[in-house]
Amino acid sequence: MSLAHNIRKFRKQKGWSQDDFAAKLGITRSNVSSYELRGVQPKITLLSDMAKALDIRLDDLVGSDQTDDLPGGNASAEGQSDHGQSNGTRQEVVLREKNKHLKEKVNRLQEIIELKDELLSVKKLEIAQLKSMQIQAVKTNEAAIQFSQHDEQGQFINWRSIEISSDYYEEISPGVLDRILKDPDHLLFEWEDVCIPYFDQLDFDQDRIILNRSRKGSFFPRHYHVEEETLYCVRGSFSENLSKRIVTPGEHISFDPFEHHELTFLEDTLIIISLKYRSRSDK
Repeated sequence: MSLAHNIRKFRKQKGWSQDDFAAKLGITRSNVSSYELRGVQPKITLLSDMAKALDIRLDDLVGSDQTDDLPGGNASAEGQSDHGQSNGTRQEVVLREKNKHLKEKVNRLQEIIELKDELLSVKKLEIAQLKSMQIQAVKTNEAAIQFSQHDEQGQFINWRSIEISSDYYEEISPGVLDRILKDPDHLLFEWEDVCIPYFDQLDFDQDRIILNRSRKGSFFPRHYHVEEETLYCVRGSFSENLSKRIVTPGEHISFDPFEHHELTFLEDTLIIISLKYRSRSDK
């Protein structure tokens, strides 16, 4: 029978009004009425809640072959004509197909949930491993020191598991935005053209090149990289707090692998970050 018929039939078997049923499901009476009288299809999660509330199987609610209480029809076995039997058979086929479709949807949803759980588990493991590396690396130094490196796939990460994988700027901390610069032609905005004079100093094949935009007053906390790093100041200015050096447009500052550094941006600043990609294989 139709889903609308089954909802109405099993509800009445419980002796519940539409208001009673709606209250148990946390929906409105008009919702129940739309399912029973207008044939509106409930979401699969609500169908599951209905079956649970009615104390029946989901299959019984969706694909029951009961034929009693059909509106406008005689469902008794004695009064059913050959034509009625033919119609009933077709209805059963349609209902079985609908039931099969709903089961497939449920299975797909379960697969999606399992995949999301798996991805979350992998991410949690990655964070735990990176934090463990952080603790081991700085156990004799200041606890606030952070580090970043490339993973085996070349993805730029740090111990907070912030990934820089987009073509567009991503805020990695308040007021600090990065994006990967893939090659000299990978400029996305006209105002980035001010970086072009610095490209002769960059090796796009061997190094990881990042464009950084930082607001006045934002900062890089004390950290280090496993790669050699060079910062080119294109616009604005910043202070390297440990050496107390001020870097202005046209200047650059370099850091050896594992060399601690800490930046404060003195005004809205645009810099180019170059990380020696080959340094990982040199170790």
